[in-house]
Amino acid sequence: MLIKIFALCLGISLSACRQVPFYRKDYTYIAEFDAFYKLHYDITGLAWDTAFFACEKEGSQLFYPKAPEEWKIVNKLIESKGLTNENVTDIFVGIRNEGIDEFITIDGVSTPTPLFNEDNLKGSNLCTAMDIANGSLNVDLCSDELPKPYVCKKVEDISCPTIDKGYNYVKETKKCYKVNRMSQSWHEALNTCVMEGGLLANIESQMEALLLSNLIDSDSVNHVGYRKIPPSDEFYNLKGRNIKDAYHKYYNSNSKVENSFCGTIWKYGDTLYLNNVLCNEVRPFICEMDVV
Repeated sequence: MLIKIFALCLGISLSACRQVPFYRKDYTYIAEFDAFYKLHYDITGLAWDTAFFACEKEGSQLFYPKAPEEWKIVNKLIESKGLTNENVTDIFVGIRNEGIDEFITIDGVSTPTPLFNEDNLKGSNLCTAMDIANGSLNVDLCSDELPKPYVCKKVEDISCPTIDKGYNYVKETKKCYKVNRMSQSWHEALNTCVMEGGLLANIESQMEALLLSNLIDSDSVNHVGYRKIPPSDEFYNLKGRNIKDAYHKYYNSNSKVENSFCGTIWKYGDTLYLNNVLCNEVRPFICEMDVV
């Protein structure tokens, strides 16, 4: 099977192959949250840890709602299984108190939203259930007289195609970025990024500009992947797109400096500006790498 999949991927673009939303046949992909979900209803155990280990066995995690409205997927799964008449009112979710006063999610985050019923139950072994009618999270016993359904969730494990730990994946653009603080000229920076398997970062949208802004310090000027192509006065990114079509905030401090052909970004306060400079100016720079 793996050989057949590999051969299929060779026949199409790698990016298209990678984007096929499949994890397991018994998991449902929901694009809104870019994740896979499975409702467990026929369960033999009565305890929270039964749910935890069942998900772990499938390579996923016990679900809890991380994003607004994510709780509603539970009802969609129940409807898809034809269980709407089974009087399901709540499910176990991946939050418990771990023997302390504070409740912790299974991935190590403090309680994301207020828990109801917290004052009524006290103890060192308390778990959390979710009301499927409104998404409220309720403190509950970790074992019950009746088994509770639960949902397992699998998020795609993304890693950058390099062992260079300086690169970090950004889901919104499906790219990895690295801020290289070793100052170089624009062309040296481009060469460094290419040698690492990437490019100088290309601003392809307003969103991407804001994401890059979050990677650098205020009052920092960094080389990125756009430049002037003479004899035109227009600037283009390294993927051939006019930069003004992607982002519009300019601070042209070198408008009268001859041969200021190379592009940087400058963060002033919370605002990101595009600023062209002499190509031999040495600056920190940002590399990008597509995830394949």
